[in-house]
Parts: sequence; structure tokens; C-alpha cells
Amino acid sequence: MADLPGHSKMDLTAGSYSDVYNIRYRLYCSCVRALCLLNNSQNPGHNISYHTQATMSGRYSREEKKKWITAQNQAKRKPLVQIPDTDTTALIEEKKFTLIGRVTNPTAQNTKALVDFFLQHWNVAGRFTGRALGPLMFQFRFENERDLLTILNKAPFHFKRWMLLIQRWEPVVSDKFPAYLPFWIQIHGVPLHYWEDGALRAIGKELGEVEDCIPTQAKVRVLINGLNPLEMTRDISLPSGEIIPVKFDYDNLEKHCF
Repeated sequence: MADLPGHSKMDLTAGSYSDVYNIRYRLYCSCVRALCLLNNSQNPGHNISYHTQATMSGRYSREEKKKWITAQNQAKRKPLVQIPDTDTTALIEEKKFTLIGRVTNPTAQNTKALVDFFLQHWNVAGRFTGRALGPLMFQFRFENERDLLTILNKAPFHFKRWMLLIQRWEPVVSDKFPAYLPFWIQIHGVPLHYWEDGALRAIGKELGEVEDCIPTQAKVRVLINGLNPLEMTRDISLPSGEIIPVKFDYDNLEKHCF
């Protein structure tokens, strides 16, 4: 088929493409030479021809690569912003009735939607507010201690069938806060004559901080670190020397990433 007037074609295997490639490559080499000259002016004693030759051959020594990486990292560094030492007592007091939470699956749990949901479904005597703190964190502020504890004692909570880590706010700086959530845990496998407070608390203590115990049901309420894997079984040693396995059943456990 004849070419249309005023139109041209570029054959990827013909000389026209090769010419374009050569032009682009020469432009690239010119830019590299300019960068090498700039680098040499800032670091006297470097051999320009060496840089150019290495660039033209497409090879750099390991030492040269380290120098380029170091220069790039140094260019990005900025001085630290020093926060003045101020009295934050009033702010800490103002936020003492605050719960702060973390989602366990940010892909499925939108923090803004989560806050709107609980603002509508939590019932307390006073008013309370909530806000998202980015894609991972959120907070709720209450008017008094009673309302805060009313909600906290109903934990654990979940949203979109994934668990939430909710704790009372503390003035700490840590990427691992909040991390804990309470569970009532049914302990299966304990002999009936060891269904007593001391034995059950000893088992629960291996999982976390024991908050409560119901010996008649072989249940303990434990504050679990939600950033660690959940333990589902454990071996226990009886006073007689016998070793038996026990299993843990977590009440209200939904999907989780820990």
C-alpha cells in the first residue's frame, strides 16, 4: 500500500529508528557528562574522564555508586524541628476522658465511617465526640469518667467484622500505642477440681494482664496485646506433675491481623 501524501512511517528495523536512538543516546551522554563535571567541581581531584568513560560503558564501580547514593541522601536531609519545652498539663487534663483506637485492617476499615457508626450506636448519659486520626487511628472524647468506662467495659469492639484496638488515652509517644484489647477467655481442658481463682489466674497471666475471673465458668478476662499473635493453646503443669494441654476460646473474636 502506498503511503498517504504528507505522512511518513518509522520502520523499527530501519535506519530512521537507529538515527533517533543515536540522537537520544548522545543527549543522554551529554547530560551525564554535565553531571560529572558538576560533581568534579564540588569534589576536586576526581578524574572527569573516568566518570565519562564509565558512563559511556554503562558501568560504575561499587565505590562510585556509594558516593552517588551518599550525596543523594545528604541532599534530602533537613534539620530537626526543635519543639520548645512547654507546660502541657492543661492539655493532658483536657483529654483525660479520651479513648484512642487503631484498626487492624485499614483496607476494610475506614476510620471516618467507623467514627460515624459508633457515634450513632454507643449510648451514654452525656455527650461525646469522635474523629478520625488518619487511616489507622481514631479517637472518642467523653464528658466524664463514667461514660468512658461504660464504653470501655463493653470491649472488645469490631467494625466490618475486623477487630479494633481501643485503649484509654495516655500521654505517651509510641507507634505501638494503642495495642491492647480485653477478652473474656474460656479455658478448655482444666480439670474440674482446678476451677478455682488462683489456678485460672495463673493460666490467664501467661496471656496478659488478668482483669477479672469467673471460676464457676473457667473464664478469665485478660488484657491482650493485639499487635502479637493470639495464643490458642498452651500446656499446663499440674501440682501432681502431669502436663496437659488447654485451649482458649476468645469471646466476641472477629477477624484480625494479629
